[in-house]
Amino acid sequence: MNAALAFALGTAIGLVAARFLIASGSCCNRVANGVRDRVGEELGEGAQAVGDVLGVWPYTPGLLDLFGVD
Repeated sequence: MNAALAFALGTAIGLVAARFLIASGSCCNRVANGVRDRVGEELGEGAQAVGDVLGVWPYTPGLLDLFGVD
């Protein structure tokens, strides 16, 4: 299995797992929007666009919890 396929598969599995780790609510939506804005500040609008296309922003609250971010 080449590295690109392994990366894509791992990313897909991670996104599915993250979806089950979060309960969507208004506070989670605010956190997701804040993460999106911060990514835009730090990495630029291109990174935001990639996140928009992949739909990763709703998963960020669960990922932050998973990694122990307050």
